[in-house]
Amino acid sequence: MVKLRKQSLSDQSVIQREVRRQRANIIERTPPAPRQSRGFKSRRYLFLVAAFVLAAVIVLVLMFSDNFRVNRIIVVGNDSISDERVEEQIELEKDGSVWGIFPSSNIFFFNARRAEARLSDEIVQIRQVEIKRQMPDMLKVYIEEREPALVWQTGDRKYYLDLDGVISKLINDEPEFSLPQLRDESNREVQAKEKLVSKNFVDFAVSLAGTFKSETGLEYEELSTPAPISREVRVRTKLGWYIYFTSDRTLESQYQKLLLILNKELKKGQKENLEYIDLRIKDKIFYK
Repeated sequence: MVKLRKQSLSDQSVIQREVRRQRANIIERTPPAPRQSRGFKSRRYLFLVAAFVLAAVIVLVLMFSDNFRVNRIIVVGNDSISDERVEEQIELEKDGSVWGIFPSSNIFFFNARRAEARLSDEIVQIRQVEIKRQMPDMLKVYIEEREPALVWQTGDRKYYLDLDGVISKLINDEPEFSLPQLRDESNREVQAKEKLVSKNFVDFAVSLAGTFKSETGLEYEELSTPAPISREVRVRTKLGWYIYFTSDRTLESQYQKLLLILNKELKKGQKENLEYIDLRIKDKIFYK
């Protein structure tokens, strides 16, 4: 039994030596990898140089070719703002160069974000603007204008006030639009693009101007507010007396209170002798 085991171990040793010998022969017979010749290296170097030159030529063509200069400007969404005003600001942004090398008029290097900021700063009627490139030489300028909702009068000046309560434009002559007019009794000076009142206040004043006659049977002479921060709208009727509203509560609820006074509380002939009706206090009505 012991002899068999020894013989088995001896056979394994013989097999292992034979495997190592064959591996050594295989390694010896494997030829070394051929070294790259000088000609191959030269051709590869020339190929890299040619590729670099070709890329540089392509870049130069793209950067300086007239085919990629901004030649067309399409303005979309403008109504009261002329195309010429927009194009004038774009042309100013096309002047000059980038890094002192590449022309700003090139469609790849034209600074659209800076042009958008310029348009917003210079044209106050613009609410939002976005510029998109269209190859090879076109810019599309998408404009959202400030929609005027009221004519805001302060002192002897009038301005357009947009739906967001922002002053959009000084009115030099007569208003271009038929809009309700509201006078600021404080005569506070305002600036273009200034956020003057809340959107809720604008909605309230516009709705009041549009529904006052149909809801009350009265006509108004003027709408005013004591100050932009007051949130109050005062209506001077054509009979000469005032009604005080507040934008802090719904217009419908204040109409209900007003009609209660006009139709039930006031006696015949009292309307003409009123001084005011005050609807600003919740659950209370004051009149004189």
